[in-house]
Amino acid sequence: MTDTWIKAYLAFEICVNLSFFLPAVLAWRRWPYVVPPLRVLALLTVFTPAMFGLSRLAITLWKYNLAVGHATTIGEGMLYLWYFRRLFTGSQYAKYFPALQWGYAAFALLDSFYLEGFAKLNSYTNGLESFLCIGLALLFFEEYLRRSKVPSPAQDPAFISNCAILIYMTSTVTTYLFLNRFIALNDAHSVYRIFFINLVMLLILSAALTFAFLLARRPAVASARS
Repeated sequence: MTDTWIKAYLAFEICVNLSFFLPAVLAWRRWPYVVPPLRVLALLTVFTPAMFGLSRLAITLWKYNLAVGHATTIGEGMLYLWYFRRLFTGSQYAKYFPALQWGYAAFALLDSFYLEGFAKLNSYTNGLESFLCIGLALLFFEEYLRRSKVPSPAQDPAFISNCAILIYMTSTVTTYLFLNRFIALNDAHSVYRIFFINLVMLLILSAALTFAFLLARRPAVASARS
């Protein structure tokens, strides 16, 4: 792997993470019109580049950032569960979310401190996060098709956001499950390939959230009310 390729990858990584500030600014400017579930995703647009910056700082100072990676996965998963909890407020599924959030947090801590430890990425937690988000996104679509009265789903910020979450999670779950193996084999080329795929998915997520917040002035659909 050439130095030029690595430098290009690092530049792309920085650009992708900085791109999250665009939906963050849009959410802040349109905050009164942003429905409560999407306000949680607005926090995600700040959390993502902030944790990236902390990860780069850890690498610079200590040549180690796996603990930051664990914290990023756990925090991201909790934010997504909070988002879905607010999305399903008032539905028959709302009562299950506290147990779901506590269960996810407990498993994430078990994974970090016992199952995989801080010498590897918490791929089990990442897999669970992806499984939960994919299932909840599909459940949203099922509820949306039954109840929504919006003529065009493309004009609904919640629909756009869930499409982006579904694409991001389905595209990264498999790659992250194999990531620790490549790290153990010291296969830098495969590791960079996986991270590159993840960056492309993050860029799609950032673009979709930007579009969702651009639509935030439109009335919220029933499924997106708090």
